[in-house]
Amino acid sequence: DLVFLDPPYREAVAAPALEALAEQGWLADGAVVSLELPGKTNFDPPRGFAPLDTRRYGKTRIVFLRYGD
Repeated sequence: DLVFLDPPYREAVAAPALEALAEQGWLADGAVVSLELPGKTNFDPPRGFAPLDTRRYGKTRIVFLRYGD
């Protein structure tokens, strides 16, 4: 229901990690994801993840997503 994800910076593994969690059935429909990213990194959520909010803290950005259709 709630996922905290802090993938290694500058390795472009956030979207593949989210896709893998979804494919393996580890996310409930409606789960909320808190994703930590570098502030200037481009990030497009994978299919099935809808952006809820984005917050900036210094050089860090936290993206909140909801999983499910």
